Amino acid sequence: MQSISQTSQPTDFPSPVTVQANLNTAMGCVVLLLPILLWLSVTAHRKHRAALLRQQIQMLEKLWLLSSTETRH
Repeated sequence: MQSISQTSQPTDFPSPVTVQANLNTAMGCVVLLLPILLWLSVTAHRKHRAALLRQQIQMLEKLWLLSSTETRH
């Protein structure tokens, strides 16, 4: 008969300390990046809105100038 030898290979599971350290690092990054991303998005939205308002004002001024020159003639 043949004997089947089973060699157990060590499984490299991360230790709970390593998992906890990785989780702490990930949470730290989220805690630092979340307010920065929020601030950047609010700032970008305000700048975009201001640019749109300036564009609308310019268009209305052009229309006003066109309509005022047409009524003078």
